[in-house]
Amino acid sequence: LVSLVAMKDWVKFQPAFRNLSRQVGQRGLPGSAPPETGERAATHRNLTGRLDNGIVELFHAIASDIRLTTGMKDMVLSIQLAPMGVKALIDPVADSSTRFNGLPLIQDNTEDLGRDLVHDPAFA
Repeated sequence: LVSLVAMKDWVKFQPAFRNLSRQVGQRGLPGSAPPETGERAATHRNLTGRLDNGIVELFHAIASDIRLTTGMKDMVLSIQLAPMGVKALIDPVADSSTRFNGLPLIQDNTEDLGRDLVHDPAFA
């Protein structure tokens, strides 16, 4: 819970994150991130060009800092930010350094980037 509160505060007060909801936009409206193509069209949005590398790097740095400063490095497996219900930032995206019960836990969240939680039937 501490990590979630910390991330909420970071996002709220960092100017870099203030426009994320506008950058993603409401599905179907002009200027919003369009649906992906093919099989993922109903469940994912295309965020290409919506987030610059600076905001992605800042998000990863904040997520890493939260894990370390709260002592939850091995308890919090993933920190995600979903403006307008779309998973835009995920930390880690891919990782094999986390251990669970002494065994390596391999995470690959690349398929979740752009997932529209509001329109994905799996999350309805």
